[in-house]
Amino acid sequence: MHFSERSGMLAEKSVKNFFMFFVMGYSGYFLLGYVLDRIDIPPALERGIYAAGFVGLCVSSVFPSDRISVNMLCESAAIFVFFKKHFSSSIKAVRILARYAFGAYLVHVAVLNAVVRYLPLLKVNPVWGILFTAAAVFIISMAISAVLNAIPILNKYIA
Repeated sequence: MHFSERSGMLAEKSVKNFFMFFVMGYSGYFLLGYVLDRIDIPPALERGIYAAGFVGLCVSSVFPSDRISVNMLCESAAIFVFFKKHFSSSIKAVRILARYAFGAYLVHVAVLNAVVRYLPLLKVNPVWGILFTAAAVFIISMAISAVLNAIPILNKYIA
């Protein structure tokens, strides 16, 4: 076995160790959002969360991983804290997005799977494909959430 093969296997094993499967699956992100929303985040902690998010982004760029991993957790926390700290809920657009965010969270994985499966993005530049996929998932998920919020029985559970 050549050195490059051994180092490749070691890198693959290291990447697999970065995976962090929550006992409750994707609910860990929901709980993270709840905790980050409820606590007061001092500037030093905010900078630390941003730094961890940047490191997570760098790791994701070099070693793509599953959605439930330490690097994705750090990225998600940084994005959440950024929006919490820098966007006021007094802005009408923010209130509207917040109203439908939980419902979008609940359906976005199914929407992502459908978009990836049924929209042929293989012949598109990856940068544009990723941006298009993200925009499509966001818009479709928010639209589904708006429809679900219009149903009185469901409204009290997802609003």
